Formats: sequence, C-alpha cells, structure tokens
Amino acid sequence: MGFKLLSTPFRGVNSVAIDGLAWLESAPAFEAVATDERGAPLRLVAPAPRVFAAHKLWISTRPDLDPTKHRRDEAQARAVAGIVARYLTHLPFEAEALRMIPRAVFEAARPLFEGEAAGDGFSF
Repeated sequence: MGFKLLSTPFRGVNSVAIDGLAWLESAPAFEAVATDERGAPLRLVAPAPRVFAAHKLWISTRPDLDPTKHRRDEAQARAVAGIVARYLTHLPFEAEALRMIPRAVFEAARPLFEGEAAGDGFSF
C-alpha cells in the first residue's frame, strides 16, 4: 500500500501513489548545516540517509516502475550508502535503528554499507 501525494486540483495535477513512502516518513530526521554559494549557513532536514539508500535500492528493482531509471536509482543508493559508510560512521546500518524498513529490503541493502562496496569510487 502506498501513500498519496496530494496536490491542488487547480493546477491540474492528480495525486500519485508512492510505494514505500511510509519508510521515509517514519525514518528519523537527518539534520545538517551546509554552506550556500555565498557562504551563508543552510539548515538541511531530510530522511535518514540509510533509509533513503535502502528505499532507492528497492525502487531500482521494481519491475512496475520505469526501467530506464533503474540504473540511476541504484547509483543513487550506492552513492548515499558509500557516503554514510565512509563519512557518517555514527550512523550504523543496524536493524533496530532502521526497523521502519521491511526486513527483506533491509537485508538487500546491507551489502551497500559493508566492506569494500561501501565507498567504491567515493572520495572528497
């Protein structure tokens, strides 16, 4: 069952079901401060990157979604997982902390956060 994004009918946009959205909504918030191009601080609040990566990996395997986007979604999952594994080590990929993710999705995403796969090609 997916949630629906609601939009105003005045713009001619219909609601669209988004499978797995509940995982992102239930994820702990990730907060950080970035710097914009002028050097001013910018507060960011987003779903936990571990949950985002697992969700994107799951999306990349969905046969009912646009197959031309599968590689992009998998690449996004790998990129975010690599950043978490390498630079955000205070965010371990643990089942208890990520219980909002279905177990099968959690297990499928686990390798992204472990060993050499966690950070292939990512450095800053």
